[in-house]
Amino acid sequence: MQKKILIFGAGLNQYSLIEASNNLGLISVVVDPNPDAPGKAIADYFYVVAGDDYHTTREIALKHKVAGFVTTQMEKPLR
Repeated sequence: MQKKILIFGAGLNQYSLIEASNNLGLISVVVDPNPDAPGKAIADYFYVVAGDDYHTTREIALKHKVAGFVTTQMEKPLR
């Protein structure tokens, strides 16, 4: 079974992160508040979620049974 990773953000700063996770054979589950974020096109799963919406992010993580979380260049990741 392929491992799934939750990536916070699908903007230009996270695009290469999504691409790298896909190249590593991980399934990318991506959340971003922007419905038109560039990384949406290459994410395996994409959800529009506000950056401070802990409950929805948690539900998505549990639904997909993610193995880990990652982000880059984000000032306020969820606690």
